[in-house]
Amino acid sequence: MMKKRKIALALGLCTVVGLSAVGLAACGEKPAKPGSKSEYYIVGLSSSDIFGGELDWGKQHKDTVAEIPDAVNFKTTKTSNVYELTVDLYENDEFQIVIAGKGWTGQMGYEVLASDQQADGVIEIPGGGTNSNFKLDKDGRYTFTLTVNGEGANKVTYTRTDDQAKLPRVVLNKSALVLTAGGEETLTATLKDTETPVVWSSDKPEIATVDPTTGKVTGVSAGKAVITAKSGDATASCTVTVAKAAVNYYLVGSSPLDYFTNWQTITELDKINENILFTAHETEKDTYVLNTPLYEGTEFKICTFGAGNFGWDGAIDYSKLDAESKEAEFVKDNNGNIKIVADGMYQITITETADGKVVNFERTGDAPVLAWSYDVYAKGSWHISWGGDFKKVNGDTPLDKDNLTATGNITLAVDNEFGFFTSRTTGDPKEVSFGGKNLMSGENIVGSKIDVSGGNAKCKEAGTYNVTVTLDAKGNFVSIVFNSFTPAA
Repeated sequence: MMKKRKIALALGLCTVVGLSAVGLAACGEKPAKPGSKSEYYIVGLSSSDIFGGELDWGKQHKDTVAEIPDAVNFKTTKTSNVYELTVDLYENDEFQIVIAGKGWTGQMGYEVLASDQQADGVIEIPGGGTNSNFKLDKDGRYTFTLTVNGEGANKVTYTRTDDQAKLPRVVLNKSALVLTAGGEETLTATLKDTETPVVWSSDKPEIATVDPTTGKVTGVSAGKAVITAKSGDATASCTVTVAKAAVNYYLVGSSPLDYFTNWQTITELDKINENILFTAHETEKDTYVLNTPLYEGTEFKICTFGAGNFGWDGAIDYSKLDAESKEAEFVKDNNGNIKIVADGMYQITITETADGKVVNFERTGDAPVLAWSYDVYAKGSWHISWGGDFKKVNGDTPLDKDNLTATGNITLAVDNEFGFFTSRTTGDPKEVSFGGKNLMSGENIVGSKIDVSGGNAKCKEAGTYNVTVTLDAKGNFVSIVFNSFTPAA
């Protein structure tokens, strides 16, 4: 696997994609001398070392042109709104054009490529709008021409030649591999611009070994190892997970418990919480078992990782439950998802048969009592991100199952749009549930001083509002009552 490096294409401080993009001359500044740096540059991933090592997509929005490497910075031409960059790029390099100091508000993706441009070596990584990246499927020396006009239109054209310095590389057929103890699989390496024989090694032979000449990997014990292929100075690696079972089933969905990953499947086995990961049955072949607490309202499917079957491919839904489980009072169908309707300890058994997979649910006892506590925050137009300084309504006292009501003050300015959300008491204000305008009430306050006719609640009169918020035991909003109002001084 080639070593990832970052790239960058550059755009001027005056240019913002989707806003009014103008050249330097339109900003009232004198055009730079032809051949000097602009403020447009490339940022992304590259197998080349010309970008100064391992960079980060999110940190390469340089504030000054002086900080941008020449290798990735466009140069001005005789025309003030045209910029050029010639750079050696390689297959699988992926990038966007950005503007110095503008971050992602100044990014340009594949959509800026001229419509009549022959895409010889350049392909699109779909992402929608400015999130579509350029990606290369051919090595070459690329000359990019960026045109910026005062109406916000930005256009990139390019030419490619094969005149390029060679870059020794090793490319593996797999970057990740899952085995069980005793399981074997042979990795293969493709060499580019190097003829030195490949030597294979393992950083943890107690977990997985590899034949130094053939690339044959053997699982030894549960854990993770990195297999490296080296040809001269070029290297590539594959992460090998030695798992407890040949096929690894796990739950994915929504739950009051934090160990669920919502509806996102997992691509690395060691990131799956043991509480939701099935293990192979000790004596019965092709049988996998999970014992775990599940709570009312939990909704999920059973996904797979390993044996060439990942994520949603082959996900197990309600239809795979056996007849006994479907008749049980604690499980029901929710549009194909499996939904728990009674708290409890559950044993879930998956049996692989010639006709497919069969799942059995058994409630084995009571589940531990959930003891979540919640904080209640006001949030609105004066906050720009989850990291903002949210106003906590409940002060220093978390709400729990015995204390579900909090009263506090929030100060609003005219036209502030706002709502409320609950967060488990972890110090991280991550939303559990949201309370909006439909729950708000209060005599002579809501309607006269707070407009609820639009999408959000909106403040009509600046001042301090005293609010009482009530939740249920799961942290959901029951009511939001405005008790009194004090006008701004």
